[in-house]
Amino acid sequence: MVMEEIVLSTPQSLAQQPAVVGSIRRQTPRRARIAVATTFFITGMTFATWAARIPAVSEQLHLTPGTLGIALFGLNCGSLLSLPISGTLVVRLRSRTTAFIGFLFYCLLFPLLGMMPNVWALACMLGVYALGYSLTNIAINVAGVAVEQRYNRPLMGSFHAFWSFGGVAGSLIGAGAASINMPVWLHFGLMSIVWLIGGLLATMHFVPEEQHQKRDKTASLRPKGALLILIVIAFCAFLSEGVMSDWSGIYMRDTVQSGAGIAALAYSVYTFTMSIGRFSTDRVVALLGPRRFVCGAALLAASGLGLALLVPTTPTAFLGFALLGIGVAGIAPTVIGAAGRLHGGAAIALITGVGYVSSLSGPVVVGWLAEASSLRLALCFIVCMALVMSMLALKLERRQQI
Repeated sequence: MVMEEIVLSTPQSLAQQPAVVGSIRRQTPRRARIAVATTFFITGMTFATWAARIPAVSEQLHLTPGTLGIALFGLNCGSLLSLPISGTLVVRLRSRTTAFIGFLFYCLLFPLLGMMPNVWALACMLGVYALGYSLTNIAINVAGVAVEQRYNRPLMGSFHAFWSFGGVAGSLIGAGAASINMPVWLHFGLMSIVWLIGGLLATMHFVPEEQHQKRDKTASLRPKGALLILIVIAFCAFLSEGVMSDWSGIYMRDTVQSGAGIAALAYSVYTFTMSIGRFSTDRVVALLGPRRFVCGAALLAASGLGLALLVPTTPTAFLGFALLGIGVAGIAPTVIGAAGRLHGGAAIALITGVGYVSSLSGPVVVGWLAEASSLRLALCFIVCMALVMSMLALKLERRQQI
């Protein structure tokens, strides 16, 4: 009974269970926290490494924007396929083994992305790679919640911040590799060796979540109530992140009419403030609680992007993107942590998988809306998503579900 109450509580409320908390704290290795942060850094670097070399892959295969879209669709398919598989593996094998399998799978396949002979082969390989990558991401989020509960305080924001910093590192290395015309397969192969060694060593230090997480094996099959609301919030949060990553620079170039250099800075402003926001998320969540935090963060994100869209000038756009980055930064980590406390690994697998699918699909939807109207109007869709997150968080506040 005591353990069930802990699962349905926020990390702060664990302080009310001194006997159990004392046992948990004695088993809290700092090594596990470093290991989980390392895996988040590696997966962030992986994502950015692929993104940085997309132009080179496209040129190598002589892809048009349309055929490149076909290839990238493979990422969506792989992420979708990972949903039922990851939930089952995380529940049965635990996060440590599942992440080990995921790292081994996608790191061995990653260099092949630079060797594909045509768009169809690339699409298929991207789908298989995305399956392993998504499996790894879901497992490390489960491991992150396990460490968070061992520490008895929010940590998911800082873990996701390491993903962002890994993305910065991957982008810089990718830019360097592109500047010296390093073959894509060689670049990917060298990086995969580093990721494989680092990832496999890190997973060996994950803590077992069974000792302190209630695991609902049916969560991935029947999402309802608070879990369903958390899934919708995660869908909106990840979608917003994906859209702004792809379209912020284009908005600056085409709508604000800024120069190419200024347009490129838009994404840097957004990602930098998101990284800072994720590092501060844990303290703010501990102060306000997850429900109030999500509500306020979503309103801040809506206000920031709304400002950038209402007043399309360079200063206001940069300010708006900065506020958006700070606002949206901690929503997904907070919701993932809440899902883990409610239903354990299966819920985290579902909510993370749905989130990653939305982050890949969102930019496509905004592209269609922009084609039918304008990019400025299409991005209003993200403002609406932020308002939806805020209202859903208020609903959770009234029901006292997380």
